[in-house]
Amino acid sequence: MTVKDLFNSKNTLQVDIGLAEQIGLHNSVVYTEIKKAKKENNIDLFNKQDLAYVQKRYLPFFSIKTIQRSLSFLLDKGYITADKIKPEEAKEIVLKSKHNCKFKCEWCGCGCNVINEHHYPIPKSMGGTKIVRICPNCHYEFHSLYKISRKVGV
Repeated sequence: MTVKDLFNSKNTLQVDIGLAEQIGLHNSVVYTEIKKAKKENNIDLFNKQDLAYVQKRYLPFFSIKTIQRSLSFLLDKGYITADKIKPEEAKEIVLKSKHNCKFKCEWCGCGCNVINEHHYPIPKSMGGTKIVRICPNCHYEFHSLYKISRKVGV
């Protein structure tokens, strides 16, 4: 995102002055953009992947750590809540969002709302730095097959 993009009407930041006076400009910007992100997407602010998506899409000028500090502040002050959803609600969200997924698995190509960053082809423990973004199914299958092959000696 460029500075010019920030002045595009859909990207312009709008902050409530009264709110900024109460909780500070920084926290009010995070609060406003998080409300917008939650309205437009199905996100969990306490999930790493979702928070990274919000940072990239809505708050590219703040670091993840800065956003997390603001989230803690907003949670402590009661501006946001950390509500847990019921299993039935989670299922409903998954089924509704299958047609409008945030991520695409680099291995199988499926659309998903949760993505795992996996060190491949060299594991992180062996100094690997390359990362692939894969769905939880591919990630689970990879580790299961890898463990089985090591036990059998394949």
